[in-house]
Amino acid sequence: MSYLTFELIKEIKEAEQAAEEKIKSAIQKSKDIIKDAQTKANLVVQQAVNEELEKSKKTIESVEADAREEAQKKIAINKEECEKIKKNAMLKFDNAVNMVMERIVKSNVDS
Repeated sequence: MSYLTFELIKEIKEAEQAAEEKIKSAIQKSKDIIKDAQTKANLVVQQAVNEELEKSKKTIESVEADAREEAQKKIAINKEECEKIKKNAMLKFDNAVNMVMERIVKSNVDS
């Protein structure tokens, strides 16, 4: 009977060791799964961030291009206005010179 008891205890110990190995293996697998999931999640997050950064960059470039175009239009309009003012000023200057010349000539004729 003691031989059966010894064999039974030996089988129990072997079963306990096998169970411990399975538990260790399961714990390691769960750690590996968690690590893999974290790596994949970080990759997904980084890809989403990169996509949003690219969208933002394109939006900024588009807005800057629109602003440059609008600025060019306003510059052109301002140049036209400046030319009109300059022509008007030159016309008035010429008229003023003519008026002064007429008065000088008229005062010389009257004298």
